[in-house]
Amino acid sequence: MKSLRLIIGILSIVLCLVVVFQSCATGIVNGIEENTTDTSAGGGIILAFVFLVAGISAIVTRDKKAGSIITGIIYLLGGLIGMGNKGTVGDLQVWSVLSLVFAALFIIPALFMKKKGADK
Repeated sequence: MKSLRLIIGILSIVLCLVVVFQSCATGIVNGIEENTTDTSAGGGIILAFVFLVAGISAIVTRDKKAGSIITGIIYLLGGLIGMGNKGTVGDLQVWSVLSLVFAALFIIPALFMKKKGADK
């Protein structure tokens, strides 16, 4: 389970770059079109920051129960924020669902861990 958390952490850091690039492009397009009602670019930037923070947290605390639960909660909050801000960016919903899946992959196994380092 430690290796899966490490892989998810690295993948989250890489996804952070993808999501922030996509959100910046969306923000530029919204500025050109003078679309002031779409908040998906801001939601994408927040989700990218969540991917970065949760990815670092996943790598650092991959063998601790409390760290896995906290990382899962960070992913859960990011997924909910992304779902709430979906607009013209259809991919933001995909990244939000992926964040919710990552949250489940961290929280559910952590609930069954007996003690610190039980999955070694």
